[in-house]
Amino acid sequence: MMHNMLDTIEFMALFSYFVTNQAGDLLQFNQIRLEIIHTHALILSVWAIANILIGAYYTVHLEVGERQAFHHMNAAWNLINLGIAWLMLYQVNTADPAQYGWLLSVSKHYQTQKLMLLNIGLDVSYTLAGLLLHEHSRHHPVHSALLCGFGRSLMLQGGFLLVLDICFYNAYLTQNETLRLLLSQIV
Repeated sequence: MMHNMLDTIEFMALFSYFVTNQAGDLLQFNQIRLEIIHTHALILSVWAIANILIGAYYTVHLEVGERQAFHHMNAAWNLINLGIAWLMLYQVNTADPAQYGWLLSVSKHYQTQKLMLLNIGLDVSYTLAGLLLHEHSRHHPVHSALLCGFGRSLMLQGGFLLVLDICFYNAYLTQNETLRLLLSQIV
């Protein structure tokens, strides 16, 4: 009887150690994912604020034309970027990764990767739309400056977002191996 009790205590101690160790690893995994989102949001915020300030200044101080349209579109576009960055920061600051179980952790990890792939596709479409507007400006002399300025702005914004999103998609991908190792320990 004493032997069974010692076996039970030993099993409970080992199980407790295993669960605590796994929970710590899972917490660290979730914290890293949130740190990546936080960094992504900060870079997007800085880009957005710089474009809003510069764009607003030149929209007011330049004559109507291609350059003014370019800066005007940069400022307007980055109001949306700033809103997106704010939502990302809100998500990170209200998240409690200690409350994430295995299922939620895996789900959030892969949802983030899918969202990044969607964003990359949108970034390409923004860049192509800018190219189309720029090309379209050659055939419409009345609105040429506006179309060309807006087109150049969309190409710049789409190109920046494309590079940013590819970099952060790769950052999320680096976590796949960590997640696989964590999951292999519980199976």
